[in-house]
Amino acid sequence: MLLDAAAGRHADESLDRRARLLSGPDRALCHEIAFGALRWKLLLDSRLDALLSRGLGSLPPPARAVLEVAAYQLLFLDRVPAYAVLDRAVENVRDLLPASQARGLAPVVNATLRAMAAESREPADASRRVPAEAVVETRRRPAPRTGAGGAEDLAVATSHPAWLVARWIERFGPARARAILEADNLRPGVHLRPHAARVTAAELAQRLRAEGASVRPHALHPNCLVLGGGDPAALAAYREGLFSMQDVSGQLVSALAAELATGLTVDLCAAPGGKAGAVAEKPGSRTILAVDVSARRLARLLENARRQSLPLLPVVADARDLALRRPADFVLADVPCLGTGTLRRRVDARWRKTPASLPELTALQRGILSHAADLLAPGGRLLYATCSLEREENEDAAAWILAARGDLRLVDLAPHVEPAFRLRAGEASPAMLFLTPELGDCDGAFAALLEKVA
Repeated sequence: MLLDAAAGRHADESLDRRARLLSGPDRALCHEIAFGALRWKLLLDSRLDALLSRGLGSLPPPARAVLEVAAYQLLFLDRVPAYAVLDRAVENVRDLLPASQARGLAPVVNATLRAMAAESREPADASRRVPAEAVVETRRRPAPRTGAGGAEDLAVATSHPAWLVARWIERFGPARARAILEADNLRPGVHLRPHAARVTAAELAQRLRAEGASVRPHALHPNCLVLGGGDPAALAAYREGLFSMQDVSGQLVSALAAELATGLTVDLCAAPGGKAGAVAEKPGSRTILAVDVSARRLARLLENARRQSLPLLPVVADARDLALRRPADFVLADVPCLGTGTLRRRVDARWRKTPASLPELTALQRGILSHAADLLAPGGRLLYATCSLEREENEDAAAWILAARGDLRLVDLAPHVEPAFRLRAGEASPAMLFLTPELGDCDGAFAALLEKVA
């Protein structure tokens, strides 16, 4: 899976293919090890690099991946004994590399991990000797500093790209940036959104507990339930359509959309469908168009809509050139973005994202915003949303569309969101919604409400 992620493929899909035949506990451990190694890659690599006289970069990618997986187990887990971790790592090197390479690298991998185990809580079995030539290969070099001295140090300590750490220090200040980075490395909860038309949060909690599940309300949003463990899709209440899975920050944006939507409602970037679904759950006479450029993603959205009996009308179209027979009363534009608010769930994304993507993304976002405004009827409203923490994709985008068009105004969201979730461009400016992960088991999210003046 780590090799697939390094090649740019999605880690979750890769791991699901490889772990589907494992039993429940073994599958859970496999996910923990694989995603843990990917989440802490930069820290693990720095520790491994310090143990190798020629550096980690001197090894072929399969050997590096084996070391990362083993190092994660040695430093972060206590279920597998150190000697078993070492034995498995050597076996993996022999399985993944040609025999000629494996003969030379197996002792290096073994000795490197022995040195790491000696520094961790459980040293490897000292009777398992390694060849002297392998010990030479693992002569120690000075370990990198991982304090709070600057962006580079903080990047290693929290295993995030240095460019992103530097941006967040500038945007949020060192203390809040560190809190966000540390929150990214916590295991995210499984968040459930009750079907608003069919069950309350309290009723759903009672039903799930009757099925043997452990649930509790989320501290940031009492209508969101946090599942204590297990597969939510295995619950009968899920099959009956009584809830869907959605991060609490997405639920807060969804609640805004459901509260504000009227008449002809258009979700321009609808997949995976959580926000359009929330609008469709609320009783009332609405026509809801679920628009997405991907027919495959839209088909998955409709499968979920059928499970919950949601009246969504699918439209495959580019959000920048959708044509309507009549103007829309409400448009939701939850646009493609850098996604830096979701790195705790999408652990491979932190290594795939680069600042070079921002200009293309902001151009796309502005194109969608501009066309969304064209679709609105006079007095209609547009909810612009992202899962990004970057200013260019959030408040700067809202400022751009307001400057570009004289027929829009920013609507104050203060009556609709908690004070802790409000962002203002100035002291007296209308509030926008903004969440960051250190608030507590949540993704980052942004939303701004715009109204077309009559």
